[in-house]
Amino acid sequence: MLKINRNLEIALATIGEIKKSEKPVRVQDIAEKTGAPRAFLDQVVCKLTKHGITKSHRGPGGGITVAKEKVNVLEVAVALGYVNEAYGTSAASNVQAKIQETLSQIEI
Repeated sequence: MLKINRNLEIALATIGEIKKSEKPVRVQDIAEKTGAPRAFLDQVVCKLTKHGITKSHRGPGGGITVAKEKVNVLEVAVALGYVNEAYGTSAASNVQAKIQETLSQIEI
């Protein structure tokens, strides 16, 4: 089951900060606004970029942008490595499917 922890919280806050800006945002600026350590935030952004959620732009004026117009919580959770647990009952599987369906509809 998905647990909202600091990793997911920071990833969602990071995407929120990026979406507020019309130009690429530096990781250092996001770290200052979210209170996340820079090294930790680098790891989170790397995972988001690897899964096509964010884009990294190098050079002067570079930074991070959102790669997709719509991003949902489930995509972010998957990018961070949350794995669905296998449940032994069909009722539990149905609940898990409903949770995933709901998370996939929550855009950030």
